Amino acid sequence: MWSTVLVLALGQAVDQPSGDGVGDPSDDSHSLTLLVALQDDSQPGETGEPLTARAQPSDDDKPKVKKKKKKNKKKKKKKKEKDWKVGYKDGLFVKSPDRNFKLEFTGWLQARYTLNRRVEDDDDPDKIRHGFSIRRAKLKAAGHVIGPWLNYSVTGAFDSELENVEFQSYWGRVDFTKGLSVRVGRFRPPLLFEERVSSKRQLAAERSLIARRFRQTRTGAIELRYKMKDVRLRGSFFQSTDDLFETEAWFVSGRVEWLLDGKWKRLKDFTSFPGQSGAMAVGAGLLYGYEDRDDTLDPDSQLLRWTADVTVEFGGASVFAGIIGNHLDVEGRPTLNQFGLVAQGAVFVSKGVELFTRYEWGDADGLAPDLSTITVGFNGYFNRHRVKFTADVGYGLNEVANFWSFPDATGWRTDDPGESGQVVVRAQFQLLF
Repeated sequence: MWSTVLVLALGQAVDQPSGDGVGDPSDDSHSLTLLVALQDDSQPGETGEPLTARAQPSDDDKPKVKKKKKKNKKKKKKKKEKDWKVGYKDGLFVKSPDRNFKLEFTGWLQARYTLNRRVEDDDDPDKIRHGFSIRRAKLKAAGHVIGPWLNYSVTGAFDSELENVEFQSYWGRVDFTKGLSVRVGRFRPPLLFEERVSSKRQLAAERSLIARRFRQTRTGAIELRYKMKDVRLRGSFFQSTDDLFETEAWFVSGRVEWLLDGKWKRLKDFTSFPGQSGAMAVGAGLLYGYEDRDDTLDPDSQLLRWTADVTVEFGGASVFAGIIGNHLDVEGRPTLNQFGLVAQGAVFVSKGVELFTRYEWGDADGLAPDLSTITVGFNGYFNRHRVKFTADVGYGLNEVANFWSFPDATGWRTDDPGESGQVVVRAQFQLLF
């Protein structure tokens, strides 16, 4: 294009008259035209002088620059997707870029001081016991492999001296659909709601004596789960339970829960923090076990255990009540019909202070005097359940017999026959990490 301009400029210079031999002003204009043409025809940087005129980029060139920027953004995005992600959110986690692998480490510590006073002679050195203990120290690894549908969990629990560790639970779960899954491993089969709530989200420093007596311990099992919007179902099959039988036997248990109001996530604990939405649910559980012994000296045994409960959260206050029935039928012996009742409630008096009370009653059907205790206390929340201080005082309205007492776990000891008025004081600090 500039060659054409040069030719035209030269042609115009030749056609102009020379005049009297002195340079005419018109000649200067043609010289300028030639200079511009020559300068624009050169490449930037080839001459030492700045360009006196420069052609502006056309509109066709501008989109090309934008396209390059978009390509760079895509390259950066692809580069990020190739990176593994490591972070902390309620626990240390590692994620693969395709989200098909996840590993999360969590743990919790409960350090407790317990004081127990039984009604005995003042000279009895065993009247009062007190001391510090590490009630729970656990580490947990959980996540999924291959895809979000294949989950796993392993929990290790240290003893009170923090010297030995036991694999408390370990399981794998396959999620077939959003609501249907199967779990296999060692865990607590479904029955009591109080046992279903984690020890780190309890209201008092420890679960009730009723739950401790009639609970279902962790064992090897297979479990089927089905969850809908307002209903949750869980059923399991396993071969051992507490120490009710001397040999192995087969058992089945199940639990159903109906959500009457609110969301399921509100029922992960017994606390309703101020400002949270309310929730209400009712539940029922059933356990049946049968042991067929070949030895005629050891009769066959059947166990039937059931429960029904209700949980209500109001957004700053909460209520829970549950009843339990335990029926043991040993061939050739009278059937034992035992019952238990737990009722507890809590209310926040400030943003981080919660007051609570609990009442427990139990009937051992003649094996021990009826249980009747009351507990009052408070929770101080510094960062929800992550950092919490709990203090409570329990009082025995009746004698606490050996059938009901679990001193190492709960702080309650066995009273002398006919004695009542036992006092248990517990102060506990909890840290989740």
